[in-house]
Amino acid sequence: MTSSVRASFQLRRRATVPVTNSVRRVYDLIRSSVQGDGALRLVEDELMTALAASRAAVRAALQRLASEGAVDRSPRVGTIAAAVTALPLAAVTTLSTAGASGLELRRLEARAMAAPPVMRERLELDIGAPMALVELVVLRDDEPLGLLTSYVGLPSHSAATDVIGADPIALLRSCLEVRAGGVASAIGARPADIETAGLLAVAPGSALLWCDEVVRAADGRARAVCHWSLRGDRVVLTSSDTPA
Repeated sequence: MTSSVRASFQLRRRATVPVTNSVRRVYDLIRSSVQGDGALRLVEDELMTALAASRAAVRAALQRLASEGAVDRSPRVGTIAAAVTALPLAAVTTLSTAGASGLELRRLEARAMAAPPVMRERLELDIGAPMALVELVVLRDDEPLGLLTSYVGLPSHSAATDVIGADPIALLRSCLEVRAGGVASAIGARPADIETAGLLAVAPGSALLWCDEVVRAADGRARAVCHWSLRGDRVVLTSSDTPA
């Protein structure tokens, strides 16, 4: 939460404001205001005033956030916002700035393989052409935030052998840096299956952000297809559109 939002919660506590009982809107307002490093204590009276909401609406919204893991509620401690990590809406950017963002990329799998038909079509590869499969888990302070599975077209079988024998994270970064043709993204949501839930330390059925990205080189050809699966209680995706 920003200092201005925190100040709003605290300084407007005694103000006389209209009351709304919309749990949906109160939930959205709180969720959008606690995107930070966590440890922020949320006080019902302060939220009621700052959000122009009834106690029942605030309490219901906090209970919903707690059920999603976005806040922790304890009778002795109160309600504490969990840490939320903001990631740019592009796997390429996250890979290149992981260290500066305090993120760790840990290898799950990396291997060369013949591209199956669906990936051969998406990557515009010839029959029998090789590709690299690189799967990483993204962590912050040893807490898993998401999975990144990437399929990267390779120029030759010898190149496939060379790159898989090297650092797969460095391989993925070097492959995806050729992105002059842009990145196309599609975003959705899905529940966590049992395998993914185990890797991300969440309950099966937990909400995940899912993103499909196609990275293109300067000649317009697809260079890689990347799939994100991100924890909905720990990650938000950000994008900025600056006018030319």
